[in-house]
Amino acid sequence: MILFHAFIAIFAIFISPQIFLHYKYKNLNYSLILLYGLILSYTGSWLAILTIYYLNLPNIVPFILAYSITFSSLYYMLIKKRDLQNTPIFLIWILVLILLIPLLQQIGIGFSVWDVLASWNNWAMELYDNKYYPINAAYPILLPGIWSLIYKIQGTNDIWWTAQLIHFILPIIILGVLFTLYSERKNTTYLWISLLLYPYFLSIHTINGNMDMPVMLLGMLSLITLYTAEQYKEKKEFNYYIYAGVLIAGISSITKQAGLAFLIFNLIYIFLNFKYFKHKKVLFTILTISFLYILSYMTMYYQHNIASPTGNLNHLGNLAQTKLSQLGWTQYLDWLEKNFFSLPANVSFITPLTSLFPVKFYTLYLIVFGLALYLFRGLRQYRSVGFLSALFFIIGTLLWSQYFSYDERNALWVKAFFILFFAININYIITHYKHKPIYSKIIFILLFVILGKYIFSLKDTFTYKKQKDSQIKAGVRYGCLPSIKYAEKLLKNAESCVKIYTNELPMPQNYLLKPYKGKFILMGRDYKFQNFQYLQHNCEAGRYIIFRRASAAKKDEWWKVERLVKDNIIKPVEGANVLAYYVPPHISIDQHYFTTTSITTRQIVNPLSDLQYNIDTISKTKKLITIKGWAFIKNNQIDKSTKFIVLKNTKSEYIFKTQLVLRADVSKHFNAKDLSHSGFKAYLNIDDFPKGNYHIYILVEDKDKKQHLVKTDNEININ
Repeated sequence: MILFHAFIAIFAIFISPQIFLHYKYKNLNYSLILLYGLILSYTGSWLAILTIYYLNLPNIVPFILAYSITFSSLYYMLIKKRDLQNTPIFLIWILVLILLIPLLQQIGIGFSVWDVLASWNNWAMELYDNKYYPINAAYPILLPGIWSLIYKIQGTNDIWWTAQLIHFILPIIILGVLFTLYSERKNTTYLWISLLLYPYFLSIHTINGNMDMPVMLLGMLSLITLYTAEQYKEKKEFNYYIYAGVLIAGISSITKQAGLAFLIFNLIYIFLNFKYFKHKKVLFTILTISFLYILSYMTMYYQHNIASPTGNLNHLGNLAQTKLSQLGWTQYLDWLEKNFFSLPANVSFITPLTSLFPVKFYTLYLIVFGLALYLFRGLRQYRSVGFLSALFFIIGTLLWSQYFSYDERNALWVKAFFILFFAININYIITHYKHKPIYSKIIFILLFVILGKYIFSLKDTFTYKKQKDSQIKAGVRYGCLPSIKYAEKLLKNAESCVKIYTNELPMPQNYLLKPYKGKFILMGRDYKFQNFQYLQHNCEAGRYIIFRRASAAKKDEWWKVERLVKDNIIKPVEGANVLAYYVPPHISIDQHYFTTTSITTRQIVNPLSDLQYNIDTISKTKKLITIKGWAFIKNNQIDKSTKFIVLKNTKSEYIFKTQLVLRADVSKHFNAKDLSHSGFKAYLNIDDFPKGNYHIYILVEDKDKKQHLVKTDNEININ
């Protein structure tokens, strides 16, 4: 029944609104019905997500609501009648489904990509329990919220691929809208948009669970709607399409941050064409609602006291700039071709087509050609959707190259503006052609009945098999497979208390590790050690740390791992072929273990030299110098003194306060009772002082603030 409940959820969210509007507004353009049906689907879902989350409603509430909406819409359809004689609806939907067969064949592959497992679906799993823990960047959660509704209605969040089915709906609706608009307007621009969008519909990005393609498609739909409104200026439909475009842009803003670009686009277009609006109060109301989408999400974000919503923007910019700085000119061109000017990857039918073109950058040539068409005066209408989309494309390209160019999927939203202005411009120089479609109501009904009967007949074993087939791939494409297999080996016959700490966030989601649910403690990608929670436990069989491959390159943290190994606190696992470490039980670590010593402003004035001392060890890593030893003043009370390390050469002098180490062995050696406080240790950050050769001194201040200084035989070179 899991799949049937999921089907009811999807029907209630996306199909029932279409049914209600289709039979309620008989004289409205069918394209408007499709648009407002989709708006109603997303808006109703978002309101449900917020209500359930804030009121902490039980999962039975969305379950009952979904069944009520589904059967109410079916009953409403039965008692209402509509003359469809002049509407080519059925032919349009049959054509859409045929064209999207390559996409529909991907049904059931499930979520397996890193971002989805670690973020998007993870948030859906949290919302399933009416919880939400955002990261330090405001990633909107409309679609994860809808996934959580499906999980609630189907009764389990162990099955994910059912939620993924909603990603097939948006391409179907958009293609249906485009064909319907062409049928209504006989404008070939819509066919050009369909042609240019088609490879993106079939891309793996469409259904893999990342938000880059959904936000592009919603933004694209908003732009299409504005372009349609432009053709109805001075008519009542102008306002209807504008309202729809603005609301869809608002919905895109809670899909991913890039949706804000489409919201801003709508706002600018309205400002430039304000004189065409007759009902300005209604327009302001619609604009307010559109901005309320993102504002309502921000209330959830700031509820958890999270910092600036731009969070990791600088980090992403650094990734992009680092990538660019590593490339030569030839490599740079190849990188551009792969990441921006190419069509979507993994679309099987495109590969042989592109082989027909002897040159690279065919998308670049289309862009240049589309922009060059602005030489025609008729296209240079600065208030038009076509001109503004070209401007936004240029600005978006610059933003992408500056902040997001480390990954090609980040450019998808920018390409929405390109597709629109190119389609509008190319339509300017071609001849319109007419096409009279036919349809069959019987075929549509038969398809619906057969499909419904087939879905209802599938058992839960089919549902679980699909989940297994997809979940077994989780994390594999990110190189986690060796870690997954090694973790399975460790846990297979291990005692119940054995657990694995890991920053390979997708690894525990793999199907091979499903029997060991709860055996993993996720450390976060940066594996911070300052609280030692990963190192202190009482499991006699020990525990393990398995790091992701990139961890060793994290210079600001990996030195801590090296130090833990050097101090024999954790132990590398021999022959593991992964970054694995054994963590023995009953470890006790001083809270200042990783604390580096800051430089003091203390001055040395007339020091004495009556010190007894020894430097036991000096060790150096890429980031840290560790100095351990003991020192005391002859015939002086040691527990009232303060010890410092001094690094000195002919140019500079640096004084560091040390940390206390109890040394009973020193008291025993000198047969004295008060020397246990003579021990010290200091952790010096190499970045705190310039390169050079330094002599090591020990400075002790007694209880009367008198200074005692001795130059040791030790030196250290900072290179």
